Amino acid sequence: MVLTLGVLLFGVVTAVLLVRTRIRAGLARARCATGRHARADHDRLRPLDVDPQVLVSWAAADNEPDIMGDTRS
Repeated sequence: MVLTLGVLLFGVVTAVLLVRTRIRAGLARARCATGRHARADHDRLRPLDVDPQVLVSWAAADNEPDIMGDTRS
């Protein structure tokens, strides 16, 4: 009986937390849709873009790498 009640309690608590998380995620999505938070994040991260970024990748079989980004320097 204790095992059954424990499993039932776990299921109820998990369901409540899932519903609360979904509600919070919906509210966060609605706030981001306004664009105000997106612009704030962009402004906060903008100083990180001052250094040139380069990504080099290649497959094991290819001899030529794929180079993406600012290669001016």
